[in-house]
Amino acid sequence: LRAEQINTATVHLPDSVSSALPLAPAARNLYGVFPDDLRPQELEFAELLDTSPQVLWWHRNPVKKPCSVALYGWAEGVGFYPDFVVGVAERAEGNGVALSEVKGPQLQQFDKAKAGAHHVIYGRVYMAGKAGAEGNFRLLRLTGESQTLIDDGPFEVQRMRHS
Repeated sequence: LRAEQINTATVHLPDSVSSALPLAPAARNLYGVFPDDLRPQELEFAELLDTSPQVLWWHRNPVKKPCSVALYGWAEGVGFYPDFVVGVAERAEGNGVALSEVKGPQLQQFDKAKAGAHHVIYGRVYMAGKAGAEGNFRLLRLTGESQTLIDDGPFEVQRMRHS
């Protein structure tokens, strides 16, 4: 019954971004720069995307903007805006686009439902996180009925080729 309530809306990205401060150049970002609103782990994740040959392009998805990609499937209709929209080489689903969310250790259990998010076009939202400030990103996944957040191994861009 709820399937009839699902709808999609086309969003258009801005033609450019602007900043009062100079922005660091980024090789694969759609606008050629690292946005100035990235938290430390998000910046580290963006740098990982920017250096991966499997990433064709990436975009920092803004929160609550007309150009934002959003999912509204839980939390009483409050939108979820995944942190990154990524063009992934050889990804068949979603016209090659994947969504990713970065969560610090303090929010992983609190926001664990986001690890089970599924966009009607782009498919699974890939949640990546770290146990602390050090170490590599891990892929986090929500398990079936128990809705437990588990470590699903190292985060690797090529894993975003398949939902």
